[in-house]
Order: sequence, then structure tokens, then C-alpha cells
Amino acid sequence: MKFFKKLSLGAVVLAPLPLFVACQKEEVKNSQILYVALESSEVPQEIYAEFKKYLSEELDKSWYKVEFKANSTLDKTSTIAALKKGGENADGIDFAFVAAGALKNNLDNLDVKVQTLTNTFLGDTEEGYYSDGTLENDYLRKIAKIESDKFNEKPFAQWTNFDGVIHTDQYQNPTERVRFQRGMIWISGDDATRAAIKKAWDDKDWAKFRSFGIVHGDPDSGSKYLLPQNLLKLHFNKEGNAFTTLAKELADHSSDFTNGSIKDWQTKHSDKKILFDNQGSFGWTSVKKADRYTPKIQGEKLEILTLTNPLPYNLGVFNKRVPKALQDAVARAFVKMMEENKNNWGNYQGFNGYSIVEDNAKSVLEMYERSSK
Repeated sequence: MKFFKKLSLGAVVLAPLPLFVACQKEEVKNSQILYVALESSEVPQEIYAEFKKYLSEELDKSWYKVEFKANSTLDKTSTIAALKKGGENADGIDFAFVAAGALKNNLDNLDVKVQTLTNTFLGDTEEGYYSDGTLENDYLRKIAKIESDKFNEKPFAQWTNFDGVIHTDQYQNPTERVRFQRGMIWISGDDATRAAIKKAWDDKDWAKFRSFGIVHGDPDSGSKYLLPQNLLKLHFNKEGNAFTTLAKELADHSSDFTNGSIKDWQTKHSDKKILFDNQGSFGWTSVKKADRYTPKIQGEKLEILTLTNPLPYNLGVFNKRVPKALQDAVARAFVKMMEENKNNWGNYQGFNGYSIVEDNAKSVLEMYERSSK
């Protein structure tokens, strides 16, 4: 597939101007096709259809055509591979949204043009980072307490502010959008247990903290593995009792760890009192799934101990062979969709807004490096 095809000189000479322009537009449209993978299991089909129509019509104004490819089999790794191949190949694509971490070492073949934005949770309006881990001084601890206190105002099963997508009272009001996401560290237990966990944190006693049991995600998970690993490394730094990496801890103290998530924490792993999760996962979860946030053991309570450093939110990425003009047209279409309040497709998956990336993600990847090393 070629993005540009020259028209013959004869066509220019022989065709009347209106007919020539119409033919030229059709020729350009047919030769400049953008193949995208933008499906999501979280988005209802009618919303996806509405989004496809909007994007197609916006690109048509710039004489471009978009083809939507099924992407149910794509994961983080295969999406990057498909982008590198390009849409002219049967198993390739020209544009998709990917996690920032997937771009590392891959920018030679890809262009980053769109930054997704997300509505910020209560209080978290800055790209704040770890300082000392204390509740008095540390941004991550202070914002975690604001969000934890709001979460615990009443049992999750009794929440009533769900608008079909989010619990609106868990977010900053008026709405603010940011380019980052975070992980968070939950703790659970009765008052004495939670106090003991917090004391181990304050004392930077890694061995004691670990002994309460930790539920973690897969090694390629940002919020459930890489971000908490980065935070633990910064915080538990006492000689002889320091945290190194989760891989080493899992090898040396396997009984203290379990691979799981908030979905099965209280139903399967309630003996582990610490869990790594996405920041504000309860914010977009229906009360129909209240068992995720309801302690299994009577008298216990969930509490957010701390947030993690920020990680860039998903990025809109092109195969480098896509012409810059087409990249710009796509980026403008997403921004316009946000500005016209027609972003239902994005809102369903947490893409609440978009901005145009001007530096091919240099500043974004700097954030990623700082928070994940």
C-alpha cells in the first residue's frame, strides 16, 4: 500500500476542473488509507460504531480514509510489532494507543503524536513524586489519605454517584485532566494490623512490612508491579534491610507474595494484607462488584497507604511511514472530539481527553524512566 500516487499529466489537461478535483479527491482517499486498531472490550458496540463514524468523517474532510482492524488478539507486545509492520501487511496496523512503557527502545520505527488524558482523582492535580514517605511531607502519602478518607466515607456497596462510567464524587471537581496515571498500595486488616503495617512503613522496616503478605501483578504491569517496585526501592533503603527488586524478593521470600489483583484479593487472598493496584480502581467499578472492596473478615477495613510515582498515560502511536499530514489530521480529530464533548468512546476506557505531542514523547519517556527504574 502506498500513501501517495501521482496523477498523470494527461488527467490534468483533459479533465474539466470540477471533475478533476473530484477524481483527485477520490484517488487520494483510495491511496491514503490509515489502518487502525482501536477496539476495546470495555466499550459498548453502539459507542464504538459512533466513534468509527466520527473518526471516518473527520478524516474524510482531509481526503483520508480509515479502515478499522479487529484487535482482540493484540497485547502490549504484539501491538508494537503490528505497528512496526504497518497497515499494508495483513497483520499490521498504522495507528493504535499503547502504554508508554511499550515504546521504550521502539521509537526508531514509530511516531508518537497523541497523548491521552484522564480525569484526575481527588486532590491529585500535580505530577508529584516520592520525597520521604511521611504523611506530613510526602505528596504521595498526603493525596492517598484524601482519597482513602473519601473511599471510606460509607461502604462501597452503598455508593450512589455512579453515572454509568464513573463514581463522579471520587474525582476532582471541577474536572481536571492530567497526562499521567499512578498505582496505589492498599492495606487491609483490623485497626491494630493496619497500624502495624503503617509503623513498618514509617520505620522503613522492609522485612516487617513484607511479612504482612503482598499481592502483586504481572512483571509487565505498570501500576501493579513496576511502579510499586520503584516506590519500595526508594523508600526501604536501610542497610541490611533494604528492598532491591520484586524478582529477588519473590525468589527469596515466595511465601510472602501472591500474584493476584483487586478482583480476587478479598475472595482468595485475604490472608495477604497489602495489595498493589491501579490508583482509584474503585472510581470506575460498579457497586455490583462490591465484593472487591468489601473486607471478607468482619472488623477489617481497607485503606490506601500511598500512591506511587506517576506513569505517562497511553499514547497514540503511528508507523513512521504514515505521512506527517495524516498524523496531524488524526491528532486534530481526537482533540476536536474532546472539545465537542463527543468522546464517549474514550470516556468508557478512561481516555477523557487528548493533547498533541510535539516532541515525539521525549518528556513522556523521561517521566516513565524516573518512575519505573
